[in-house]
Order: sequence, then C-alpha cells, then structure tokens
Amino acid sequence: MYARVLSNVEAASPLRQKIFHWAVGVGKAAVQYQQNNQPLPGLLGAKYKIASKLAFTKLIDLVGGNVRFFVSGGAPLSAEIGEFFTSAGLQILEGYGLTETSPVITVNRLDKFRFGSVGIKIDNVEVKIAPDGEILTRGPHVMKGYYKKEAATREVIDDEGWFHTGDIGVIDEAGMLTITDRKKNIIVVTPAGKTSPRRRWKTC
Repeated sequence: MYARVLSNVEAASPLRQKIFHWAVGVGKAAVQYQQNNQPLPGLLGAKYKIASKLAFTKLIDLVGGNVRFFVSGGAPLSAEIGEFFTSAGLQILEGYGLTETSPVITVNRLDKFRFGSVGIKIDNVEVKIAPDGEILTRGPHVMKGYYKKEAATREVIDDEGWFHTGDIGVIDEAGMLTITDRKKNIIVVTPAGKTSPRRRWKTC
C-alpha cells in the first residue's frame, strides 16, 4: 500500500505532488499532538481537515472508508510507514508476541503509541527484561508446554513460569517495549517456501 501510494504520487502532476507532501507534513504535525493526547490547535486543526480532504480521503476509501485502525504483526513495522499512515488518518497499532504466548504480549494503544515500539503489555500479563537483555513474559497467555516435548518445554519456560522469548529488547519509563535484536535465529518456512526470522505475532 505504501509503495503504491508513493508510486501514484510520483506519477502525479507537480501541483498534486506539492499538495500531497504538504498534507503529509500537516499530518505528521497533528500526530505529535495525538501521541500526547492533546487536541489540535485551531489553525493546525483547520489545515488537517483540508489536508484530509485533498490528499487522504481517497486513501481511506481504498481500505473501506470506515476504518478506526489497523493492527500490525508478523514482522517489524517500519517507523516511517507507521507514521505515514497514522498521519493520513489510518493508525497502525503494532503488537508483539509468539505462538507460544497465545499470541499477544504487548501492543500499542490508540491513546498510547510510539513508532518503532511494540507497545505496552496487555492486561494480566507480566513482562520483564533478563540480565542478558532477553524479553521474558509470564501469565495466563503462556502455553502449558510443547506437546510431548518436556525437554523443549523446560528450555523455554523456567521454574518460575517465565517464558523466554529469544528476543532482545528494552522497556522505557512509560512501559513501552522496543525489540532491538534476536537472541537466536528461528527460521519460519512459509507455504510459498520462503523463509524469514520469527520476530512478531501474526496479525489477527
């Protein structure tokens, strides 16, 4: 979607390109207030309404027209793409988890989000960072174990019930989790035969 939008802009007239880039700039300014749960100042609010009508309405119509937000998972979401769609009125909430965690551990919220972060933990879930930087989680979302594989289960769930995700990350003062690396490489083979490292939960 992002590539198609940029391709269409490049093929447009210079005037339409100028309008589009102006609208994106206005949208990004508006997002700064949205992240802080603040109302838009009068002039910026007026500019955003104009920007939406001139540049963003068609994009929103392409995805159905009546969309509150998207949820992203399965692979890291580029902060640039997240910011672009949010500024256009199509907020993308990135989340994180694994199949073994049912699958959600953290997710961005409408009123608390940060581009490049996978959000805050969901209710009734514990998350902490181990001394080596690995992300650990505990709670009712964690599986009981791998079927008939006790040794493999003990490798990922310790005696205190903490599930070791294999991902490296940091949690900031606001409780937002950011994944920075992978402790060990796990390759997922897709039906098409392609491979990719497992990093996020699949989109619901």
